[in-house]
Formats: sequence, structure tokens, C-alpha cells
Amino acid sequence: MVKHTKFSYTPAIILAKAVIEVFYNEESVYGFSFDEFWSEFRDEIIPKLLKPNKETVLHLYIKYTNSYIDDDLIDLLKNIDYKDYEKHLNYLESMIRSAGITLKFKLPDFDEIEKCGHCRECESCNHFSNFIEELGRELINIEPTIINTTFHLLMLNKSFLKDFHESIALYMEDDIDYIKENYLSYIRINNRLKRVSWPAWLKRGIFYRDNGVCVVCRSDLTGVVNIGDSFELDHIVPLSSFGNNDSSNLQILCKSCNINKSDKVIQTSVIEVPLWDYH
Repeated sequence: MVKHTKFSYTPAIILAKAVIEVFYNEESVYGFSFDEFWSEFRDEIIPKLLKPNKETVLHLYIKYTNSYIDDDLIDLLKNIDYKDYEKHLNYLESMIRSAGITLKFKLPDFDEIEKCGHCRECESCNHFSNFIEELGRELINIEPTIINTTFHLLMLNKSFLKDFHESIALYMEDDIDYIKENYLSYIRINNRLKRVSWPAWLKRGIFYRDNGVCVVCRSDLTGVVNIGDSFELDHIVPLSSFGNNDSSNLQILCKSCNINKSDKVIQTSVIEVPLWDYH
């Protein structure tokens, strides 16, 4: 049975943009680097690289980025004048509304608050405080939905996934002695990860993500056009290049392209199936 779940695209698009900016610009955006991410979460990251999990290393990176954005937003709200709250609270309220949640308290009457000089004692100021408290609670409540939606958006961006896992490969290579010491059963003699069997949920998910089409030659693998044709799960960054078995490092290829692709070639595609054919 297919599971249907709630998505929240508006805040997820904003977060996905931040994740990409942080990854490619690092310290110039929010002041942290991929090196810090790896160092802080290494013992959570590595198990996800050894075998596929539904909670991927990409989920961790999204959460890591989001924590900096949340902290930045909290600092912003603490330091701006109450007169500047309106645009920020309108934005946050719309973000929560886009997740299908209706707040108990309506947006404050900012004109009334301005009249009293934000005295913090009148009815309008009390309503303002209650709204802020409820807003904070709901932002925490919708975080898993935003993280999950952001993950699905970024899983469509194979160029980013390639670059993301190439970065991880560098840290895998640097930390291979630590990995061997703690996860030796997953390591081959040549210091690369062993291949693993793919669970049905993963094969199905990657197949649908790639629209049942070979990423390289674009041949149909659904069986509708080419009856009997099958597909293979391929590592975007190969194991031979210190790639990993994380679910976000996979794509589908036809058998022919999978055989022809060298185990040292890092290859993916930015070509997708459009919603409408303009030709």
C-alpha cells in the first residue's frame, strides 16, 4: 500500500536553496564548513554510508543547515525592533499555514502595538506574546515535514547529489583507518566499501525518482515501452572512488549502460522528463 504524507513546499524550497548555498559557498553564507559537519556528526554519518537507510546522510546535512537558519532567525527576532516584526511574522505565519496548520492566535494588530509603544502589558501586547509562543511551538512541530520535503526536492538534483557525495568521498578516504577500526566487516581488502543488497523500498523509490528511465541513455525501463527490459541501481560516485551505499548516492541505469560504465567513472545526468512535451 502506498503511504501518503504531508509535504510543505514553500519553506522546503527556501531551505533547499539554503542547503545548496551553504554547500557550495560554505563559510561565506552561514559561517560553517563541510569539515565541521563531518567532524561533528561522523559517528552518525558513517553508518548511513555503509548500507542504505531511509534516514540518509542528506537528511543529516539538511538538519544541520536548518539548525543554523533557525538560530539565525531567532537571533534576528531578538535583535530587531518590534516595528520590524510584522514582515518576519507574516512570513513565518505563511510558512506554517503552507504546512496545513492553522494557528489558534491570529496575526497581532501591529498598529495597536505601535500605538502603545509595545508596552507588554495591554491586551494587544499579550496577544502578541501568545502568538509568538504558539508560532515557536508550531515551527518545531513542522520541522520534520519541512526536512522531509526538502530531502525530496534535493533528491531530484543529481548534479548536487554528485558533488555532495564527491565531498563525502574525500572524507571517507581521509578517515578510512577510523572506519576500518570501527566497521571492518563493511570494508574490502582495497579499503573500499563492500557492495550491499538493495531493499525493495529503495529500488522502488529510486526507480520512481528517475521516472523509470535510464539516467544515461534515457531508455524506458518501465516495461511499458520495452517489455522485459530491467534496470540496475548504480552508485553515482562509485565505491572504487570511495563512494558509499547511502540511498542518496544511487540512480537507475539499464543493464547495458551499467555494464559499459567504468567502476571509476562518476556519471549522472541533468536531463529529466518534462511535465509537458513542447515539441
